[in-house]
Amino acid sequence: MKKHKIVAKSSIRHRLKRSVSKSEFSVLEAIRSSNLTIFSPRDIERLMGIEKRKCYQLVYRMKQKGLISEIENGKYVVIVPPPEPDILSIASYLVFPAYVSFWTALSFHGYTEQLPMTIFIATTKRKQKMECHGTQIRFVTLSPSRFFGYAEVDGIIMADKEKSLIDSLLLPRYAGGMVEVAKCLSNAWRDVNVKTLVDYVLRMENKSLTKRMGYLIKVLDLPIKTSLIRQLKDNIGKGYSLLDPSGPKEGGYDEEWMLRQNISIKRIREAIY
Repeated sequence: MKKHKIVAKSSIRHRLKRSVSKSEFSVLEAIRSSNLTIFSPRDIERLMGIEKRKCYQLVYRMKQKGLISEIENGKYVVIVPPPEPDILSIASYLVFPAYVSFWTALSFHGYTEQLPMTIFIATTKRKQKMECHGTQIRFVTLSPSRFFGYAEVDGIIMADKEKSLIDSLLLPRYAGGMVEVAKCLSNAWRDVNVKTLVDYVLRMENKSLTKRMGYLIKVLDLPIKTSLIRQLKDNIGKGYSLLDPSGPKEGGYDEEWMLRQNISIKRIREAIY
């Protein structure tokens, strides 16, 4: 996968202070040429062909001079010359594989007017939440079979429109809650490929997710082909699921979609209309 360029393509030689040594300049040029968003001393060792001890000495000096910034233990970004990498670009490369999703992606795609204070990253790995340049970053673990539907967009590895909605519907607590997800689904409906949405739902192989999608399509009166509704209904299984998986086990029952309405339809519609 192509990595985001962190400095301009033109030569950086005349944009740096004279205090930068020849070795430090060579490191910056090597990082630029390799299109690395995030790098480690081992990357410098590999790119420059120099010994490990010298790599760490170079990194230490460059950090002291403000040429690079440590975003977490042993991981750095170039900050001189500007511009510094976008925080979403940094976040999407902190672990591999990973992509920006949930509430952050919904905001990126323009489906919510909210500006989430936390960046949510989907990954197959387990990683503790962290702070980077004053921004909280939270990592949400998905199984490898559910890790799809993303691409690089302007140097950011981002969930596509449909996957950002599906991830959020699966785990709404990472997207502002079920009411917020329902609002985003309504806002996005005419902008997304509905068949792709249904395909993604079925590919996730989660019956509760399938029920939520079908139920929201019904109560929000979203236009959809009958054949796609049938595909969803054929995959809801038996037993009732909660509309809001984080909510209490209460509320009425929707027999068509085998869903317990632990959030009122009125509350959802009020948030949208």
